[in-house]
Amino acid sequence: SMAISMRHVSSKEVHCTVGGTEWPHFAKVLKTCIIESKKIDDEGYMISNSPDSSIEAFDIGSNENVKFIPENIAEKFPKLIAVEIISCHVKFIDKRVFKNLFELIQLNLPNNIIDTIDPQAFKDLKKLEVLDLLNNQIEHLDTKTFSRLTKLKILLLHDNKIKILRNAHFKTLVSLSLLNLNN
Repeated sequence: SMAISMRHVSSKEVHCTVGGTEWPHFAKVLKTCIIESKKIDDEGYMISNSPDSSIEAFDIGSNENVKFIPENIAEKFPKLIAVEIISCHVKFIDKRVFKNLFELIQLNLPNNIIDTIDPQAFKDLKKLEVLDLLNNQIEHLDTKTFSRLTKLKILLLHDNKIKILRNAHFKTLVSLSLLNLNN
């Protein structure tokens, strides 16, 4: 049974390629871990790369086979300042996924099918300045979802299905300069 469990674990690993990617928000090239054309269609997938505190950004792009976000991003890349998961099929933001990403400044999750965000999902992102959730399926946001994001400057929520927003959703966002709620 040991061999079976070992094989099971290795099948749930994804490896990312390290390269330099231009990030307009930072106006520079960041050392980026890029996951390309991998199937992440279940919970429990882990990044197999060795831990590397020099990696500044993490990127999964345009892949409808990506339905979950690997849960060990912070363990592998503790100094990330940017994460981008664009045009995938992520439906749920679990509280474990962005835990301990204390340095994160930009989080882009547009064009997914996110309908639920755990109220604790962003609680460690105290330096976050940009949160892009545009073009998802979000209907309900807990009033605690953004409560720790005191450095947040840009919040993009347009093209979702949100029906109710309250002052409590935004009252702690003292740095906010752009909020897009179109459509």
